[in-house]
Amino acid sequence: MIDKISGNMSTGYTRETKFTNEAAETEQNKLRAVTPAAELELSEEAQLLQKAMQAAQDAPDVRDDVVQGIKSQMDAGNYQVDHKQLAERIISLLA
Repeated sequence: MIDKISGNMSTGYTRETKFTNEAAETEQNKLRAVTPAAELELSEEAQLLQKAMQAAQDAPDVRDDVVQGIKSQMDAGNYQVDHKQLAERIISLLA
């Protein structure tokens, strides 16, 4: 069906459509070149927050050096847990 429709179109109509699309794109590009971009000024706090968020995103999820150190201590039987400190931290998280 689409072949029958496009086969009936004159070549002039097709060229006119292409020219119209190109003209519209050219006008849009001119407007973009003339229209000033919106400016945004961030406060120092916002800039600091933005840097902190970026640093957090760039940081690895797991610190392999710390994990390997603890594993080595556990394997050697030297890893000691301060049970009182652990309990205090758990309680502070639940409170």
